Amino acid sequence: MNKERMIWMLIIILAVMHIDSKQSEVNNLKLLNQSSEISHRIQSDQISEMLIGYDELSRAEYNKGFQDGKTHALVSVIHEGEINSYAEGYHAALSQKIIESKKENKSVVNSLKID
Repeated sequence: MNKERMIWMLIIILAVMHIDSKQSEVNNLKLLNQSSEISHRIQSDQISEMLIGYDELSRAEYNKGFQDGKTHALVSVIHEGEINSYAEGYHAALSQKIIESKKENKSVVNSLKID
């Protein structure tokens, strides 16, 4: 009878150890999942911040070009030069810059979707 009790105690102890091991593994997997979710959120925020920064840079470049255009137009008017040729060239260059910017934004977004 004493041997039988010892065997049952040993089986119970081994079962408790196995359950504890599995519970520890589940807790570790939950922690890894939470870390992965947080990492994904941080990565998404960084991508959004990068795209916002890129848009701000594009707007700053546009404003710089606009101010340069105004200055050139004023100088042309003062020297009685023709302003239409400059305006047409400026707007053509600006349109090209906007098209290139949109293509770059699409390629960045597409490459991020693939990852």
